[in-house]
Order: sequence, then C-alpha cells, then structure tokens
Amino acid sequence: MERMVNVYIMELRRLINEKKQELYRFYREQGISSKVLKLSTDLDKLIYEYQMLSAPLCFKKNSVQN
Repeated sequence: MERMVNVYIMELRRLINEKKQELYRFYREQGISSKVLKLSTDLDKLIYEYQMLSAPLCFKKNSVQN
C-alpha cells in the first residue's frame, strides 16, 4: 500500500511540474485569461493533494481528531 502511495505522489509531482510549465507558457502568451485561471486552479488542487499525501502521518492523525 505504501509503495502505491509513493508511486502516486511521484506521479502528482510530475503532473504539478507539467501544469506549472503549461501555466507559465499560457500566461506569457495570453496574460490573464479564463484558460490561465483554470490551469491555476487545477494546479492548486494538485499541489493541495500532493501536500496532503506527503504530510507526516502524525499531522494527518491530529487533523482527523480535531
């Protein structure tokens, strides 16, 4: 199970880097546009998911208990 989580975390990092590059490229080309804002939102969601999965286990336990 832990191995699957680690593989998923690595895939999330790859997706985050890919979305960052795409976001920077579209921002340079289009400025602020609906596509740029959507990419930014998608990137935020990926980063949040990555942080939740890679957080220390004790932090997760404390968050659930509160």
